[in-house]
Amino acid sequence: MREAAPAILFDPRGHLLLQLRDNIPNIRYPGMLGLFGGHPEGDESFLDCVVREVHEGLSVYLPPKRFRYLMRYIGPDFDMRGGTLHADLRAVGS
Repeated sequence: MREAAPAILFDPRGHLLLQLRDNIPNIRYPGMLGLFGGHPEGDESFLDCVVREVHEGLSVYLPPKRFRYLMRYIGPDFDMRGGTLHADLRAVGS
């Protein structure tokens, strides 16, 4: 099972913020736009993971209380044939 903690982020004007992924071949979707977030490390919670990933990606610390839980997905992983994806989606707005 693959785990992911993505976030939908909006700037103070209400504009959706997307991440331009590095254009290197050893990552998923190089050079493409996507949500901020990533995969939990060790025993990290989904919330701790998304806080860390947003901080790493934007160099801005958003405290956990700013992230609003939206939904959980547990089902087929369309990137891994026969795999399962477990993802908790959160949002941050102004």
